[in-house]
Amino acid sequence: MDVVRRAFIIASFMFLISCAQDGSKTTENVFVEKSTNPCSAKEIENQYIVHWEDGTFTTEHGTSLESFKQDFVEKNLQSIKKIHFDHKVQFYTQSEMTAMSEPLTPNNTTATEQTWGQSMVQADSVWQKNAFGQNVVVGVVDSYVDVAHTQLKNQILINSKEIPNNGKDDDDNGYVDDYSSMNFTGVANYTIQNEHGTHVAGIIASDHSGLMKGIAPNAKIVAAPFISNDGSGSLGDAISAMNYVVSRGAKVINASWGGSVCVSTLKDAFNEISAKGVLIVVAAGNESRDLDFNPTYPAAFNIAGQITVAASNMNDYMTSFSNSSFNLVHLAAPGDAIMSTTPNEKYNYLKGTSMAAPFVTGAAAVLISAFPKATPAQIKEALINSVDITPNHEFRVSSRGRLNLLKAYNYLNR
Repeated sequence: MDVVRRAFIIASFMFLISCAQDGSKTTENVFVEKSTNPCSAKEIENQYIVHWEDGTFTTEHGTSLESFKQDFVEKNLQSIKKIHFDHKVQFYTQSEMTAMSEPLTPNNTTATEQTWGQSMVQADSVWQKNAFGQNVVVGVVDSYVDVAHTQLKNQILINSKEIPNNGKDDDDNGYVDDYSSMNFTGVANYTIQNEHGTHVAGIIASDHSGLMKGIAPNAKIVAAPFISNDGSGSLGDAISAMNYVVSRGAKVINASWGGSVCVSTLKDAFNEISAKGVLIVVAAGNESRDLDFNPTYPAAFNIAGQITVAASNMNDYMTSFSNSSFNLVHLAAPGDAIMSTTPNEKYNYLKGTSMAAPFVTGAAAVLISAFPKATPAQIKEALINSVDITPNHEFRVSSRGRLNLLKAYNYLNR
């Protein structure tokens, strides 16, 4: 009898321990404490990023923290994984949105100046192999994209079904129609026309009918603008924008922004998207930092599906402004004096790792179209292991080299 009683007591004790370790959710402990996620960005009052158990994210609101817990969290507790406090972040500075020269026309720029980056990465040699990024959807998560620009309008993925939009049918940009269901708090700024998003989109996928030659001219762009005219936006909108383009079928996301120190919030989203087999191409940043010692995010996340890109110049050196890292930045790509599309049928030169990242995004789209059975890991491996390495200097990145699309194509072709 004592043996049975002892066994019962031990079993009861172990059950209590397991319950204590179970970490049962409450309306208090599902919140990521501010002390464990230090964030210098400005907290947005009564706005929260909800990470659901199914891996999705939404941005939610409350009149106060206590009422939010009672009215929303308590009702949805079992479906909630964790909740972050939303923050406003400066994703890029005004200087990073400033053009290097006057607006361009065919009369004041040469063909060599227009496409030096495309030539350096040998994109034209891959185009000759009928690899243009066809059937690949690319998410441009950035600021406003001029979807009516002559060299972009045919590259925009259009909604294939009628979606309610205040009583209107599809408005042909593939984004605004879904606004109400995607829960973007900052989408009201989507028409603000700084040059950044349109410039990035042009590098990736502009057709070849005008001054610009996109790296993947047959890819389809899903534009998800969340950054306002001053280069700022909320973490919640950044995450919603990324999830939106994934819901539209994006296989690659271009994230030409950074500066966040709200690490856990954004990293959770990057991990979820990477786990879905989506590549995320990230700009390394323009502060001349070594990210091994002075990290900035999302550049320094080092997630499986992430490719972080530094900027190189016409002389095939890293630019002085580019961030670097032998562990966290994977490769360099052209990012200095880059010509591309800008709003209202214009073109301009911009510089920054924001311009280098879309070269790699476009390259990834081309490789995915040419090798549809390749995994995201294989695409990433090909891009990193096929770089051009110069004999007299090395790039301060893990691959020690600069993007070469032809070599990456041949790497996968083997």
